[in-house]
Amino acid sequence: MEDGGQWAPEEIGTVREFAERLTALREGAGLTIRDLAKAVGVPTSTLGDYYAGRHLPPVRQPELLPALLRACGVVDEREHQAWSAALGRLRRRAGRGPGVAPYRGLASFRSEDADWFFGREELIRTLVDRLAGSPIAGEPAVRPRPRHAGDGEAA
Repeated sequence: MEDGGQWAPEEIGTVREFAERLTALREGAGLTIRDLAKAVGVPTSTLGDYYAGRHLPPVRQPELLPALLRACGVVDEREHQAWSAALGRLRRRAGRGPGVAPYRGLASFRSEDADWFFGREELIRTLVDRLAGSPIAGEPAVRPRPRHAGDGEAA
């Protein structure tokens, strides 16, 4: 580690570390998030999210990270490139990896999507056992409830 125990951009491995290092730069420059927001023309809440580790600077604004760094006193172009590389590494980790995403939007799930459903085996087994067995001999385990007009169903 460099800079008095802080991470060099090459050592940043998580979004949290990215946020902590950005915070160290900002504090080292004696800037508040409001000061920095005003200097780079970004909403305070947006910058607050970067410094809290909730979001990363967006890909569609490649000039933002260098502007933040310059405002914090980092002017070396190699340092900017190292920060951009760190941001790129984090974005690749946070983004979708190779393969199929489990979220299908409005598309329905089919039997070939079964691998996405796991972890509820015990709950399903308990439910099936309760439905299969009846608490009273001869009575159904589940009783259908008749629905009447006006009892909560939308017309």
